[in-house]
Amino acid sequence: MNWISILKSSNFLSKHFKKVKKSLIQTVEEIPTGQMFNLKDKKFIDKFIQNMKINNVPPSIFRNRRSVYSKLNNWMGLVGMRIVVGANIAERHKKTTEFTRK
Repeated sequence: MNWISILKSSNFLSKHFKKVKKSLIQTVEEIPTGQMFNLKDKKFIDKFIQNMKINNVPPSIFRNRRSVYSKLNNWMGLVGMRIVVGANIAERHKKTTEFTRK
């Protein structure tokens, strides 16, 4: 599946896709090698939001904290998982959003 079809599947964050992708990869790379993590974990999403702010993703996306968590939770399942698998920086566990850092 190519990036264009991934963007069409989820409009959330699509205008800033390169910055968001970079932030997600940075967040995963900060995890120690061999450690398990879940893309939908609240601590992981908090760190991801922090990295997006550092990479200049517009603050208008983060206005309503509760809806941001809900949207990012869905986005991680649709798009974030494909980015992590495509970047080959973590190994996926079966059909879940759990990974082990390579």
